[in-house]
Amino acid sequence: MSLRRLGRHYGVRIGIVIAVLLIVLALGPSMTSYAPSLSLFIKWLINVVLLPLIIYLAIRLTGETLMTRAGTAFKALGSTLVGVVSPIVLAYLFLNGTLGIISYVIHFNKLPSIFAASFVIIVGAVIVNYGRGFGEPIKSSLRYIGFAILLYGTAWLMAIAYAPLGTPFLYASIGSALMGVAILISLHPSLKPLADDLSRVARPIVALLFVVGLMAMFAQIPQLRPYSGYLTMMSMILLAIVVVIIGYRLYTVFSGIAERIAERIYEQHVRESPLLASSEDDAFVNAINDFVKRGRKEELIAYAAYALANCDMDFMEINKALRGLMDYEPPQYVGIWPWERRSVEETATKDAEVRKQLIAELMKLITSCKAT
Repeated sequence: MSLRRLGRHYGVRIGIVIAVLLIVLALGPSMTSYAPSLSLFIKWLINVVLLPLIIYLAIRLTGETLMTRAGTAFKALGSTLVGVVSPIVLAYLFLNGTLGIISYVIHFNKLPSIFAASFVIIVGAVIVNYGRGFGEPIKSSLRYIGFAILLYGTAWLMAIAYAPLGTPFLYASIGSALMGVAILISLHPSLKPLADDLSRVARPIVALLFVVGLMAMFAQIPQLRPYSGYLTMMSMILLAIVVVIIGYRLYTVFSGIAERIAERIYEQHVRESPLLASSEDDAFVNAINDFVKRGRKEELIAYAAYALANCDMDFMEINKALRGLMDYEPPQYVGIWPWERRSVEETATKDAEVRKQLIAELMKLITSCKAT
């Protein structure tokens, strides 16, 4: 959007809000003179809705103006103003203003804490939503950091009702924050495999810490304190088991266990599959072996396109004949849980059959073409 259209877009909206504000300010005294009970509503409308809206729109206008400027720094600052600062400022002004109005009517000493916890939850939700506009690993990192803030606000809110209730959410918040920071290590190329798999085990880790927090919560309840030792021991045993399982999965990322299991299946299919081989088809046989064993399709596509072109097939016919091979994508074998070995074998076996079927169709087309 150009600066002129941007100015017109926000100028109209800010102008409408200011016009409503002026009308309310002009009519407010006369309205309250006839109905004094409306004074709180008018005060809320001005301080909680109209003024915050003007500030919100002004921040968004500034942010989107910066995003039109050349330079990464301007775009990043503008994106932050639009996606993070403006909704957080609006939420703060709304909650703070509403709290000030409610305090005239309701006198409850925990009300400020409830509004503060609600604000923290909103901040977390805003960061989670803002992270969706990025690619990996920034997206996952911001998501877990946002959930950490959101869970912390939830823990605060639950603790207001009853202190032990916030413990599970606090533990989960710590785990989510650690995962959000740890995922950022994939920005270093050598650690990318580990960080990619961290995003897959992050949820189990957060869930585990929530369960450990539940144990800690039960241990804080006066009626269950005689059993606190047993609850602590159970949580430690559970923590140790899950840490070992997660450690095994992360180990399999670098050791390539899943890839080696799949390679063994593919090699077996290469040995068991009769290939069309002759002294003049060595290139074809090598391309087939490379595809069945490693999933590399480039040489096979090149050979097939060359062979079919020599059979006077036009571009559209060749494209249609090779569409299945070109659309094929091999499965990704990453870290596995201890019980997923059989699943990897089944996936590799099914994929090997798909590769063999594609080759069979291609060989039939090429041989019939040569025969003709």
